[in-house]
Amino acid sequence: MAELQCKSGRADPNRAYMGERPIVAIRYGGRRIGLYRVEQVGDSGMRLNHGGISFPVGTRLDVEDIQHLFPLAISPHRTATVIGNTPCGLDLAWQPVQG
Repeated sequence: MAELQCKSGRADPNRAYMGERPIVAIRYGGRRIGLYRVEQVGDSGMRLNHGGISFPVGTRLDVEDIQHLFPLAISPHRTATVIGNTPCGLDLAWQPVQG
């Protein structure tokens, strides 16, 4: 996944509201944790904005695509591992599909 530049400080004044970014549902240990805004989706993973709960590097999460962001060939449920937790957000790497 390509590196993103992180803006620090105040929110971007050009954004009328935060609702324009897509969201995914996050599950941990079989429990739905909450909805997280998506910054970037790639073949190898995704970057999420920070939510109510921040996860340490190495945590395995289930990502539910509730807005059909993933290509149709990919299941709407994917397993990912947190590989980065920075001020820019949570970086997740997709786990290989068992099949």
